Amino acid sequence: MYKSSLKKQISASNAMTLTIFSVLASLYSNYHPIASVSALFNNTDVESFKKRQENQVIKDFSLIVTTNFAVTMPTSVKLFLTLQLLSVTKEQDEHFSSHSFQDLLILSEHIVNSFMDTAHIDSTHSEKKALTREIQTQLKPFWYSVRYQSIARKSILRTIFYLGLN
Repeated sequence: MYKSSLKKQISASNAMTLTIFSVLASLYSNYHPIASVSALFNNTDVESFKKRQENQVIKDFSLIVTTNFAVTMPTSVKLFLTLQLLSVTKEQDEHFSSHSFQDLLILSEHIVNSFMDTAHIDSTHSEKKALTREIQTQLKPFWYSVRYQSIARKSILRTIFYLGLN
């Protein structure tokens, strides 16, 4: 669906991560519903996301999730996944080189180093590098939205807290 709609590839790991997250977030939402999408995103962002091709991919994908897992994907999860897919899409654009994400890499390295120092954990260079990559991957949608979209920082922080990514 991603390839046919956006003419781009998505890795198997990204696809699996989005699938797992969407199912778990939808199940969680069934038991702890978010009262309103506006708790996560402001109205301007919601309208902007709904116009994106990535949102259409997520809508189509939500039908598959409903069919295969008997779970209804709430609007808040669809919007968050749109943001997630948008960051994956932009990462693949030719004009977004790895240099574009250099400051995010530096931030991720600082987070890992601070955590390791605070927790007094020793690790190898490759372990730190792998953890840095994982943190960078998790932060990319938020970094992208702040850097390239009109989403307010307040909205992103609420998203992080509501979805338990803090």
